[in-house]
Amino acid sequence: MFSCIFPGTEGWIAPEMLKNSGRTTYAVDVFSLGCVYYYVLSNGEHPFGDAFKRQSNISMGQHTLGHARVTECPQGAQELIQQMLSFDAPSRPPLAAIKAHPIFWSPDKILSFFLDVSDRVEKEEEGNCLVLRRLENESHLVIRHDWRDWICDEVKNDLRKYRSYKGNSVRDLLRALRNKVRLALL
Repeated sequence: MFSCIFPGTEGWIAPEMLKNSGRTTYAVDVFSLGCVYYYVLSNGEHPFGDAFKRQSNISMGQHTLGHARVTECPQGAQELIQQMLSFDAPSRPPLAAIKAHPIFWSPDKILSFFLDVSDRVEKEEEGNCLVLRRLENESHLVIRHDWRDWICDEVKNDLRKYRSYKGNSVRDLLRALRNKVRLALL
């Protein structure tokens, strides 16, 4: 019987290495890194299952990313891992894109981005801006009917001192958050 030795640790080897298809690229490391990220974020679960079936699941591209701890991670973490574990090696993100992903941003960079986006959206006229239309079209994912119902009374009353906000608008939620952040930074 012919056996082939693959570089790497069993259960963490990219599917293209198992099929011995072509040369090794960065995508092999991205795949393994995706497995490691998931393993860390899920507190020891492997995206391709238990050790007995893992290698087979990798070779068939069958993974599960539904561990509760991972779904509670920063927004975008699960999607990034999904991309990193793509069965199609060229579809995996380059290392530079992974490093630049928002889940790795510092709190200062997140705050700066948030303030910049809020300022940009504030200046746009309703209906004329594609970004604003897309933001409001998906508002149900963010505001849960009326975002004002989800904030404490003290904050709600403080916000009313300065202006009124529409509870069904992501734009107004961004305005309110931006205004509170700016006041806190003063």
